[in-house]
Amino acid sequence: MYANLLTSEFVVEGEKVEKGQSIGTVGNTAVFEIADEAHLHFEILKDSLPVDPNIYIK
Repeated sequence: MYANLLTSEFVVEGEKVEKGQSIGTVGNTAVFEIADEAHLHFEILKDSLPVDPNIYIK
């Protein structure tokens, strides 16, 4: 799951993406993180529970 995107018009939900493909642009939509610099929130969920992404990223 990606959050805090300014726009996600580059892809649609369920679409397969390739390494290096643009999926959106970083925004500042996370109201509770408004004091932080613009950034992307990336999260992996399995059965609606958070999973450590390090097991998938090399």
